[in-house]
Amino acid sequence: MLTVVDGRVFVRHGDAGFEPAREGDLVAAGDTVRTASGASAEITYFEGSSVRVEADAEIVLMSLGTPDGGALQTLGRAWHVVTMLISGESRYEVRTPSSTASVRG
Repeated sequence: MLTVVDGRVFVRHGDAGFEPAREGDLVAAGDTVRTASGASAEITYFEGSSVRVEADAEIVLMSLGTPDGGALQTLGRAWHVVTMLISGESRYEVRTPSSTASVRG
């Protein structure tokens, strides 16, 4: 679920174009969230993990339910809080153009 904390936030479902986000929008694997200057948003996953997306950022969501879950952060800053992974084999990764951060088990 997407929470618009402040400012203009946009969401793209799959390959569609960006549209203004609305409070409570559901986001899924493959969706992209983009924040404008001065904006921020929070994405809450089904099991309680969350991502706070700061201003001028863009993040592509991947499922937590797979061994390669997480997000691709293409622009800006985001804060990821992982509360519980699905199983001991699960992994949550945040990939950027220059690095990867990973939480396992």
